[in-house]
Amino acid sequence: MQRIAAFTLGLLAMFANAAYADKEQLEELDFSDIINMKVTVASRTEERLQDAAGSLVVISRQQIEDMHAHTLGEVLRVFVPGMDVVPTYFNYGDRVEGIYSRGLLADFDQQVLILYNGKNRFNEATGEGPLGAIQFTLENIERVEVSRSPIPLYGANAMTVINLVTREPNFEGVQAGIDSSVDEHGDAPEQKRFSLNWGRHFEKWHLGGSAQYYDDSGQPHSVPAGRGGYLGDADTLRDGTRSAVNVAVNARSQDNAFEAEAWYKATVQDAFLSGLTASPSTPPYEYTGSALAANARYSPVRSEQDKLDLILGVTSTYWRNIANYGGVPVGYDLNDYNLYLEAINQVKFTADGRHSLVTGLKIEREAVTDTVTYQWTGTGFILNRDPGTRVTPLVARQILAAYAEDTWTISKPFSVLAGLRLDAYGGFHGQGLASDASTTLNPRVAVKYAPVEGFTLKGLYASVFRPPGTAEQLGAANFSLSGNPDLKSEQVQTFELSAAVGQGRWRAQLTGFHNLYRNRIGVVTVNGATMYENLALNRVWGADAEVFYYFTPNSYFWVQGTSLRAFDEGSDEDVPFLPQVYVNGGINVRRGKLNLNAVAFFRGQRPLARAADGTDLFPINRGLSGTNFNLSTAVGYEITPQLKAYFSTENVTDTANVVPLGVDGLVVPLHGRTYWLGVSYRPL
Repeated sequence: MQRIAAFTLGLLAMFANAAYADKEQLEELDFSDIINMKVTVASRTEERLQDAAGSLVVISRQQIEDMHAHTLGEVLRVFVPGMDVVPTYFNYGDRVEGIYSRGLLADFDQQVLILYNGKNRFNEATGEGPLGAIQFTLENIERVEVSRSPIPLYGANAMTVINLVTREPNFEGVQAGIDSSVDEHGDAPEQKRFSLNWGRHFEKWHLGGSAQYYDDSGQPHSVPAGRGGYLGDADTLRDGTRSAVNVAVNARSQDNAFEAEAWYKATVQDAFLSGLTASPSTPPYEYTGSALAANARYSPVRSEQDKLDLILGVTSTYWRNIANYGGVPVGYDLNDYNLYLEAINQVKFTADGRHSLVTGLKIEREAVTDTVTYQWTGTGFILNRDPGTRVTPLVARQILAAYAEDTWTISKPFSVLAGLRLDAYGGFHGQGLASDASTTLNPRVAVKYAPVEGFTLKGLYASVFRPPGTAEQLGAANFSLSGNPDLKSEQVQTFELSAAVGQGRWRAQLTGFHNLYRNRIGVVTVNGATMYENLALNRVWGADAEVFYYFTPNSYFWVQGTSLRAFDEGSDEDVPFLPQVYVNGGINVRRGKLNLNAVAFFRGQRPLARAADGTDLFPINRGLSGTNFNLSTAVGYEITPQLKAYFSTENVTDTANVVPLGVDGLVVPLHGRTYWLGVSYRPL
């Protein structure tokens, strides 16, 4: 660690010295766009980051390009305090990229709502979608807005909200990029990627689109010590993406009264990621999925004081999971959909101060439409549609939601936000949900006080529910995973206080928070039977500190730190797998046509799960639960105004991962030292 620290400090010092080379020109630069950065995720209306309720982060297109990030996980790890993005659903579940924020440990269904331009990307009520959050590409992303505070305005699962704002609605011209990577511990080349963005203004319309293709040979698991109960050839355990394609299109009228957009993704992952037990990435094991999300918005009223949006949206998902279960291939296909109609009205008016009122009504239906079980005969599969073997029954449920939230600016320095969302669920398996979850109320109250320009105090309380998913209530027959129709909805209540300062080239914020995580849904084993159950109350205490400083608008430095403790009152111990210390940071320096970037993150030691009798569930990995440090660097160069090239190195120190995947004790590595080389071309 001393060598790593010395290397990092030396690199940062070199970059900082380069950044200060133009110090005499700083007074002439305009930093107003930085300090007045806008965000829409907090309240569905555009507002300054420092005015919005809760703890928010905006990751800009420039920051994504400066570090040459390829996936959503890469930027979340280094730009969002207290957020963990690791290739695992802990405890029990798929080995795909999980997102955990502020000490909330989920299982199958994540407490994270991912939005696509402020609208549903996956099913809102359960968060279900193929392959979780793995490999969200960033070539078509304009910015990423993240709220670590719950936003009940968006409904269930909005305990953490990530809004992906895309480039399609405003992009003009054509941009193409291609890059490839080599990993010292895997195949060469390991990854190959191609991207295309295009857009054009017509007389009354703007049309835009994007496409990305990539594949990843992954990393063999012959190197890491953790391999769970898998006794075969570890080289057949791989964590790559055999092929994936993303396509997005957008059409918007010039007056912005009408907009339609669609997004499609298809992915073939290595079978190892299919979870439950370690599965070799060889036939007949596989893990594939696709998703189509589309929506149309019509705004019959659109003015400075009043705006009405009518939105129709649909999401359709499919995935196939064939895993090695008990030494025998077991698998299924699953199809589901989510259809919704939403009306949102935003009104600004004056009554003892200025008001910005958002009201909405949403009708939603989600359903499992088809599922097929694959039964192995020793030489091949038999397809079985018997209801007794389905991974989940063919069921549907409806959700009716109404919400209202008002931001009341009483005076220039003081404002109050108050809102409430009501969700009513019905039609689930013909019986509705458990009695306590048939109707949920989600309030949010926030205050802001800014006595002087550049200094803001905020306080917030918010509550969000997540109702049980289909599999959680009704089980998965072919995996012997029993459902529980009496499950209560999960609930997260958050209290937080923060102080933020910002002037010109810098901003800083300190936030203290307390989360109450009630009725967490997990998987337990009782008398040999595995089933879902509501677990004990989890309490999380913590604090975030963050500083962002700009030497110039294109050269900047940031550091973030989070300390938290997640405590489980049932086991009377810390929640397993979640570190208590998170540190992120980096520096970017632009000098003429050359851009230098370095980003790093540190995660403290993770407490490991123990059996009911207190024995260690991870004897083979007891030495592998230490701290984790990861440093990446990138150099970009503008060859011509149209042509840019870059070279980057991920995991410069080649640090081994020490994150156990779950209770089976298997460790999946973050990739070792990886070299990337890429170019992008955009005609003027």
